[in-house]
Parts: sequence; C-alpha cells; structure tokens
Amino acid sequence: MNQAKLAVERKQTLDKINETRRIFERWRCGDEIFADVYHFDRVFDGKRFLEAVVFSRPRLRQMLNEKSDFFSRWGITTNSHPLEILYAVDRDETGARFGGYGYLFGYPDTAVQFFVEAAGREEFTGKFVERDFLSIPTVASEKNGFVYAVPKGYAEQEVDKNLRARAERIYTSYKKRRAEYIGEGKKGASAMLRDWFCDSKSVCSPSSAKID
Repeated sequence: MNQAKLAVERKQTLDKINETRRIFERWRCGDEIFADVYHFDRVFDGKRFLEAVVFSRPRLRQMLNEKSDFFSRWGITTNSHPLEILYAVDRDETGARFGGYGYLFGYPDTAVQFFVEAAGREEFTGKFVERDFLSIPTVASEKNGFVYAVPKGYAEQEVDKNLRARAERIYTSYKKRRAEYIGEGKKGASAMLRDWFCDSKSVCSPSSAKID
C-alpha cells in the first residue's frame, strides 16, 4: 500500500474520531456522565485500536474510594480524570494492568484476583490456566457481552448472583424503553435518556432513573 493511500485512510479515520468526539462533547448529564474516545497504548500488527468509553462519574468515584490502596500506585485519587485513569492502567507493564481493567469493568473482587493470579502463573510456567466464564446479558449479546473469568469448576457465589440480579433489572427496564424510543419514526436515544433520567422537576440524574 503506497504512502498516499495510507495518508488518505488515516485522515478518514481521524475525521471519524473527531466526529465521534464532537458528539460525545454533548453526551452529558450534568457532571455525572463522561464520554470520549480512548486509544490503547499498544500497537498490534501495525494498528492502534480505539474505543468509545462512557463513565458514570459517581460510580467511578465510589469504586476508586473503595479500591484506593490499589489505584494509589498510579497516583490516582477519587478526583482523577477518567482518561487519566485509563491511560495509567493501560500503560502498566505488570499484572496490575489486568486488575485495574477488572475493577473499571465492574468485575467482582474474586474474578479480578483470579485473573491477575492466573496471568502471573501463566507467565511464570508458560502454561494456560484453565477457567470457566460467567456472563450477563447485554443488548449487543445475550452471552459474552459482559463476561469475566473464574476458576475451573467455580460455583456462583452470592456476589455473582447479586451482580447478575442488579444488572438484569436495569437491562430489562432498558430493553422495554429501547423498544418504545429506538427505531424508525420514534423519539430516539436522547429523548429516551432525558425522559428516563429527569424527574418531574426537570432535575436530571442517572440516579433518578426508575427501574421497572
């Protein structure tokens, strides 16, 4: 592939990234939601991958407060910017990288600890550590949309059941609203979230969302 074609493709990609960022600049709910485009530090097969990320700032601060000892290694505090946290985690060369991502994804402590230990064991022995997976349905996929590794033969614990129950309540309520708002001739995603997050006094917050 010649340099001119590469330059054109790169510009097209950057234009799409900029367009997405402009959209995300308006994707706010007070200071409670943060959305942006995030690029991974590592390059694979000559390609750098990017991903859209959406944070609940209150939930992020809660998690950072609960895991302050873990995240303190990067100088991260409850007021750190979401992207600062992501870049610090992604660029770590130790097993802490897996732990940081696990906590940001919302996985239980047991799953995070297992994945970090399994990665360390595999690096030391060269042998893959067998595992099972627990998954929770998402809009994109009923299986393996939100998924985490657990030891082989693992039986669901109370923490896993509670996480599944909370997620399924939100998921069920969202699917119902999505069917009403998303589609040809319907109000659309912004109206759905506005109606869901805003109370009768026009005070808008994800915490105000009613879960059926």
